[in-house]
Amino acid sequence: QQKNGQAYAAWLDMFPVRNEHGELVHYIGLFSDNTVAKEQQNTLERLAYHDALTQLPNRVLFSDKLQQSLADIETEKTAIAICYVDLDNFKPINDQHGHEIGDQLLVLLADRLRDNCRNHDTVARLGGDEFAILLSGLPTAKEYSHALDRILYAIEQPFQIADHTFYISASIGFTVYPNDNNPPDTLLRHADHAMYHAKTQGGKQHHLFDSKLAQLSQNEQRLKQDVADGLKTNQFLLYYQPQIDLNNGHVIGMEALIRWQHPTRGLLNPNDFLPVIENTSLIIDLGEWVIINALKQLEQWQHENVEFTIGINIAAHHITNKNLSTFLKSALADHPNVPGHKLNFEITESAAISDFDKVSQIIEACKQLGASFSLDDFGVGYSSLIYLRRLPIDTIKIDRSFTSDMINDADDLAVVTGVVTLSQLFNRKVVAEGAETSEQLKLLHSLNCNYAQGYGIAKPMPAHEVIDWIKANHPFKY
Repeated sequence: QQKNGQAYAAWLDMFPVRNEHGELVHYIGLFSDNTVAKEQQNTLERLAYHDALTQLPNRVLFSDKLQQSLADIETEKTAIAICYVDLDNFKPINDQHGHEIGDQLLVLLADRLRDNCRNHDTVARLGGDEFAILLSGLPTAKEYSHALDRILYAIEQPFQIADHTFYISASIGFTVYPNDNNPPDTLLRHADHAMYHAKTQGGKQHHLFDSKLAQLSQNEQRLKQDVADGLKTNQFLLYYQPQIDLNNGHVIGMEALIRWQHPTRGLLNPNDFLPVIENTSLIIDLGEWVIINALKQLEQWQHENVEFTIGINIAAHHITNKNLSTFLKSALADHPNVPGHKLNFEITESAAISDFDKVSQIIEACKQLGASFSLDDFGVGYSSLIYLRRLPIDTIKIDRSFTSDMINDADDLAVVTGVVTLSQLFNRKVVAEGAETSEQLKLLHSLNCNYAQGYGIAKPMPAHEVIDWIKANHPFKY
């Protein structure tokens, strides 16, 4: 103790004192104030186990508390919930307002999470905008679900920082022990898988871990990596399906259809892999690969005196990318002998496009380079007329679902007739997909449909078969 009675941490060294006969007669103690060293030790321990920004436990301390909770639960008839929290829309705030505002928002969020959990619960920051919550004391997953509803609601309430009001939401994945009877690291990984599923479903929700969905998620991640590897090792190739002018049978174009020569699964069609990557950067990488290889093929065909356009399917995620026109300009510059009008980009009508002004600007920039645009699968979505009215499209493609049965189904015939008429009114050309018989081709011609493609003309074929097919089928007779 100090003279005023206040206790302090001391370091004590004790030394025995002996007389000339070796007998112990005294001890001498040397005291030194150890307060600074203790404070430094406590600071280091806090830094080792707590997040410096929010002062929440970090991943290391969260793991320790999870292990302790798992040990304690063995003697109790209850359950614990391991929750993984990821903010849905934090990055735009960071990008627009700077990291200082972003950090303040994370601190306020940490306080709000603590306030909406009980004292014996644990809230931790794992890094960035990811948090973990350990909830205990409730018996079932359903009751934990109600608790997470409350937490999600709290997160979505406005945050006030200086003169700004911010709104954020979160995706939460959780798993419940002992229903999910696994080691701590696995439990947190399962909660992470569940969080990923909640985010892919639109966010602003929580999701309980499901082993089947987790396996599906792992398979999707593996497939994405395989696609990336396939692009690096040239595993993809293009097949081409002819499009003919119904007035004279001349081939006016080829639609480029991607195939994947997978090293173990064989030749894969687009439906086997495109849905998994359509909203990722991989769809842009794949689209750029198609553009480059289509230009190479056009260059080769021009040497053989064959002249037509190539139709290239462009994903919604790609068409909204501001770099599309820049990339197209660079690609055309690398192939100066191929004019831009040889490329026709096909936008799927069911694609999710929200910013029509931005997409229209991108399309116009590409059209300045000579490219044309088609609206694919017309009629199957809910916004056909909006797309037709608001996008600078040159051609409409009637979906095969109407063409294939239009001879036997009066409603399908009415749709095809209506689309052809609509195309004329909007001064657009029209291509009918899915034409499979001579009878269908003749009917389309009588309806004043401009062009057609389908198995009744030719199935998609590898590039090396195209020239021979044209020589044998030009002009095409139906």
